[in-house]
Amino acid sequence: MIGQTEGEPDIRRILGEFHRMLGQSELKDSKLRTFIEKRSIEELYDLRNDPACRNNLVGETELRKTLSVFRNRMLQLMERTGDHEFKNFRKFLTGKE
Repeated sequence: MIGQTEGEPDIRRILGEFHRMLGQSELKDSKLRTFIEKRSIEELYDLRNDPACRNNLVGETELRKTLSVFRNRMLQLMERTGDHEFKNFRKFLTGKE
């Protein structure tokens, strides 16, 4: 994976396996599924200094502009690809229908 340091786990492979397990209900009653379902609505991490993603930076004042840029990019991508959650995400961002 690009940017992956030797010896680090392949995050894409791990996430792919996790989503496969979710789709097949293998995590139906597990503690892991409960953990995932109770995650923050938004997450923003400094992957260089926090590769384990333990410190969510969403609430950091100095990162508001960065978060806004990411939100707008996501909104544009969702609209362009016809994502079924586009309207919900737009509502989340604007507070409007």
